[in-house]
Amino acid sequence: GTNGKYTVTATKPGKVTIRVSGKVGDKSMALGAMEFRVKRIPDPIPQVGSLASGNQRVGTFKAQGGVVALLKDFDFEAKFTVLSYKVFYIKKRQDPKQIDVTGASWGPAQGTVSGAGPGDTFVIDYIKARGPDGVVRPLPAITYTLN
Repeated sequence: GTNGKYTVTATKPGKVTIRVSGKVGDKSMALGAMEFRVKRIPDPIPQVGSLASGNQRVGTFKAQGGVVALLKDFDFEAKFTVLSYKVFYIKKRQDPKQIDVTGASWGPAQGTVSGAGPGDTFVIDYIKARGPDGVVRPLPAITYTLN
């Protein structure tokens, strides 16, 4: 960093000590040290656009662009990228249909989402998201029943 602002990236949880030094004239001087607790970024919550899992209006569900992974109530800004998921579409009185999706947007599932109606159910499972630490994390399934 510059101008007195720096970013520290820790590689594992635990305690770390950050030591600050600077040049005073021609000499390097220790200016201070502080211990910090390092914790792992929690797993994000998957959802479809801005919708939490559960009963949803057909039009509202169709207006969403795909699956996102959001951190709720976390003190720092950290972004997760959805890499892939499986959509299980259960149309009223029909056999389930499975669609594999790469990326966050609906992609190959867009036509199915667009054609959905009241009483249909979407189960989104096998969700994988990559965090700012580069680690790919499996996320829990989410279910939407349209009304």
